[in-house]
Amino acid sequence: MDAEEWQVRASAVESLQRALEALPDAAAARGASPLLPHLGPFANFASALLDDSNMKVSLTAARIAQALPRKAGRALAPHVGTLGSALVRKMGDAQPLVRQEAMKVTAALLHELPAPSAVLAELHE
Repeated sequence: MDAEEWQVRASAVESLQRALEALPDAAAARGASPLLPHLGPFANFASALLDDSNMKVSLTAARIAQALPRKAGRALAPHVGTLGSALVRKMGDAQPLVRQEAMKVTAALLHELPAPSAVLAELHE
């Protein structure tokens, strides 16, 4: 992989994070968030970014995934499994910072979604 490739990916993921943070929270949007119609593909994309080989890209992706429950609210529930396998892999990462970010995402999912036991079941699978 070219040295510039990761820089381009990192810049793009940081732009995506800024765009996501600019969206209204689910509670304020009252079901009208522009993210909701694209939530499934977005969750798939975020999961792929979590698995990126570059730590900076992966950490930024974790911050995106951490914001998703706040931005999508309960609509994210059917997509927890999509993020779950990548999160579980990151919980076993050699880098403590990566593991810590994965736990923050998990905590955000548990806090924002209505059935914490369902979140844990998805992570367990």
